[in-house]
Amino acid sequence: MKKTTEAKQSTYDKIRDIIISRLEEAKKAAEDGSAEDAFHWIKGWSGSGLPYNVSHESMEHGKPLVYQGINQMLLSLACGGADEWLTFSAIKRYQEKDKSVKLRKGAKGQSIVYFDKYVKKDKDGNPVEVDDDGNAIPHYFAKMYYVFSVEDVENLPRRFNKVKHYEHDANISIEHMESVLSYYYKASGIEVETIDGGNQAYFMPAKNLIRIPQKDNHITAESYAHTLLHESGHSTGKALGRDIHNSFGSKEYSYEELVADITADFLMCRFHITTDSVSDDQLKNSIAYLSNWIAVLKEQPAKMIVKASTDAQNAADYIIDTAYEKMKEEMIASKEAVLQFDNGNFLYIQDIGGGEFEYSFYDSNGSLIDGGIHESKKTENIYDVANDILEDVELSVDEGWLVSVGSFKEYIWSMEEGRGEEI
Repeated sequence: MKKTTEAKQSTYDKIRDIIISRLEEAKKAAEDGSAEDAFHWIKGWSGSGLPYNVSHESMEHGKPLVYQGINQMLLSLACGGADEWLTFSAIKRYQEKDKSVKLRKGAKGQSIVYFDKYVKKDKDGNPVEVDDDGNAIPHYFAKMYYVFSVEDVENLPRRFNKVKHYEHDANISIEHMESVLSYYYKASGIEVETIDGGNQAYFMPAKNLIRIPQKDNHITAESYAHTLLHESGHSTGKALGRDIHNSFGSKEYSYEELVADITADFLMCRFHITTDSVSDDQLKNSIAYLSNWIAVLKEQPAKMIVKASTDAQNAADYIIDTAYEKMKEEMIASKEAVLQFDNGNFLYIQDIGGGEFEYSFYDSNGSLIDGGIHESKKTENIYDVANDILEDVELSVDEGWLVSVGSFKEYIWSMEEGRGEEI
């Protein structure tokens, strides 16, 4: 049977209460010093962290220059902390060696400061101003110019690669989330770009684009899932009337970060992406992240979390509802479909015409549980037939996700030890 609104509300309330409890625990720990290091946010993917100049000149000896002073601060804050930067002229020089190298369309440069000096000279080349010892007196100046993140340059590999690739716990499955999100993105026109070695994770409203480090750059599959869900939470802002065009560090920006992170927590639970130990680590990291924004908002944690939770609940529901509406649309238009469920079961349905639908229900080992011909007098589409069949086993379409029919058949055949019986 379909999950009720009350059941979802109970889940949201539970997570909200845990967050409030943990924030109060963190606040108390900070006040009495009982757990000074209890909550520090840790970025969930690998990356060097410092901003580097990766132009040809700085790479001549294989050691890129680290930006210093104000430029380090400007670049560390820009675009979530991208760590490799170069000028447009440097991009052109790389392009001379490889024509496929180009700046991504719509990429924006980050302004930084160039400090230099010059000496005023007369027509004979002599210094106009000198000190008591006859040394030229220089004049100092600062000039603004732009640099671009290497992540905005197509076909240009990272030059200072400290990025790691991780193997993830096979027991933590994110297939459900990935499938549902793919339908949400398709329905919302959102493009998702994953970058190997990326040091940024953000949603760009102007381009309707989510960009994050690719899956194996993340330390855990759960970290990748939470990051993607967080940015997906931001993507609901326009549809739900939240203002997400705010400057970094502002009260409005901080509140939006709260909403996005709680949305991610809600959806992590919705998609069952958890084990007891990993979930606790992820929750602590989420609490630390939320604590940063609570401090900016200067509100009581419980009060602010409750308010942000309402918006996060709406965001989570919007993502799920939009995805399943798109999934429903595709199932109605399809002649065959496969639904997978969290317990590993599969439901295969094929429209064989004349108001008849052939179906097979398999367990996670590819063994047939039930099957036959379903006759539909009320409808002639796979979506309604799937719900009719699943009602007998107390399931519904919105508890599963669509998978490729072709890959499913290959899986079943492999499970049948080469018997090759077609379904």
